[in-house]
Amino acid sequence: MRRAATLALLALLTAVAVQAQSQTGSSTQPGSAAQPGASAPPGGNAQPVPVGNPTPVATTTSAAVTDQIAAGTEIRATLDTPLSSKTSKPGDRFTATIADPARGTSNVVIPAGARVEGEVAEADDSKTMAALKDKNALSVRFRDVVLPDGQTLPLSATLISVNNTNGMNTRKNDAESRVQQGSRGRDVARDAGVAGNVAGTAFGAPLKGLATGAMAGGGYVLDTKGKDVNLPAQTGMVIRLDQPVTATATPAPPQQ
Repeated sequence: MRRAATLALLALLTAVAVQAQSQTGSSTQPGSAAQPGASAPPGGNAQPVPVGNPTPVATTTSAAVTDQIAAGTEIRATLDTPLSSKTSKPGDRFTATIADPARGTSNVVIPAGARVEGEVAEADDSKTMAALKDKNALSVRFRDVVLPDGQTLPLSATLISVNNTNGMNTRKNDAESRVQQGSRGRDVARDAGVAGNVAGTAFGAPLKGLATGAMAGGGYVLDTKGKDVNLPAQTGMVIRLDQPVTATATPAPPQQ
């Protein structure tokens, strides 16, 4: 009897244990992982769930390229330094500021604001000396152009004309200057045996009473009335490149 009671008790305990285990397994189903946005259980280490895959933004940088301005290109600049045939001496330095950007094949090589450097020169060419004999003249040579980024480029150029940059008087003086340059400037240049420039305006009328002539690496300005040549600051200068100018240029960013 005692043995039978013991076996019955063991059987009852086994049945109770099996039932408890069955209930525990049914309460946790596979695949019941927390959904995005669900609250983490207290004391858990919740990790942020990324939403979508952000696309990296492409960035472009402008690469520097080498470009060239062809010989024969005309460039406009304005004098920073006043010049005078009475007070300026050979060797005196002067500067001028580029008024309009000069483009190469496809990029701006010499931007507006670049600085032209030159010097007052002696007319050492016999042909030029004959042209300037007994005349008040101012001779200049160009040395280089300094870009805003510090690049210094050798500059071989010819002075084409000196011009008025006062926009208020440009139209009024244009006709007068053409007549005067045509009747006097050409005569002076022809008598001197050189080619004077009497072309139309670049950024204002040519200064009245003055004629220009070419010389190696620069040019000269003479007064057709026999007076001193005075070129105040902001006088416009048109110069033509004798040799190509090559520089490192930065392409403009593409249009959005």
